[in-house]
Amino acid sequence: MVTLLIGSVSLIVLATTMPWSLYYVGHAHWSSVEWIPFTRRVRLDDFILNVLLFMPFGFTAVRLFEPARNARIAPEPSARGAGKAAMWVVAGGCLFSLCVELFQVYCHGRIATTADVLSNTLGTWLGARAARRGRR
Repeated sequence: MVTLLIGSVSLIVLATTMPWSLYYVGHAHWSSVEWIPFTRRVRLDDFILNVLLFMPFGFTAVRLFEPARNARIAPEPSARGAGKAAMWVVAGGCLFSLCVELFQVYCHGRIATTADVLSNTLGTWLGARAARRGRR
């Protein structure tokens, strides 16, 4: 599971920051940031791809960090503990997305948007939810 999580994080970093030699310029482009979601550019395919990109992250992180079900110790993990793990994973996915968008503020050819943060967080949540449902 750790390998899958590392692979998921690596895929997100590569897909959202490459190629560094062409895009990263080292000075900010705050004027091009879309602060209010879905106001400047509305691309459904971009939204869906961002959701799909972050779903494996949410899934593998919850599977890795959620309390495991062990019949010898307890028949079911507590719903409260399992919910906390998923909540922290979704918060981590949101923070990860914010970091990616902050990097894109310093790139030509990339547009940092709050819609991307929302779609990435949604993808993390959907992946986390799928992992929790799979454990039941």
